[in-house]
Amino acid sequence: MLRSKLRAMLSAKPNYQRLAYIESTGKQVIETGMKPSNNLTVYIDFALTETVYDYIANRCGCAYYADGHRYRPVKLSAGYIRAVQMGSGRESGGIALDKKRHRILYNDAKGNVVFDDSKAVNIYSSIAPPDDVGLGVFGQCQISGLSDLHTSEKTLVKMRLYELIGYDKVSGEEIYHAVPVLDSQGTPCLYDKVSGRFEYDIIGQEAFNYDV
Repeated sequence: MLRSKLRAMLSAKPNYQRLAYIESTGKQVIETGMKPSNNLTVYIDFALTETVYDYIANRCGCAYYADGHRYRPVKLSAGYIRAVQMGSGRESGGIALDKKRHRILYNDAKGNVVFDDSKAVNIYSSIAPPDDVGLGVFGQCQISGLSDLHTSEKTLVKMRLYELIGYDKVSGEEIYHAVPVLDSQGTPCLYDKVSGRFEYDIIGQEAFNYDV
């Protein structure tokens, strides 16, 4: 009887509705369960809904910054969607800043960033970041001052997120796989299929837009 109950608990599916995407309004950021490292490869499937960029504010759709270490698979800059090298902060290649759907693979097995399955650019320098802040999506999660998360609207991005995956760079194994969903309360958020955890906006001003 106990084994049957245990099997039922392990096989029970979480109560959610899968969405086509969730869309930020420029007032949300999610701190994901991914911790940036030299061994993390990130795949992001997204589309911008506004193409505003800022030289100073580091407007990012997927990013982490701590103690000088930059891990930014999606950064808007000078008319391009770029990736930022891990340690130096130099920008690597890019694709035209537009509202089309794009896919970026950051820090693949060869240490490249691949834009839309075609253009590969080496990201060079490595990082050894603190592990107490996860990679942000729709904005940048950052340690600044007393370890506050950086949630200024000047750094946030209006975009649709279709899928976000983290891989172990060496083994290729999925360590994180977030899809957009409505939870059991009807709240749009991300659901990590690896950990079985729902991830929510940490600002709390507005709900995500979404499409089924």
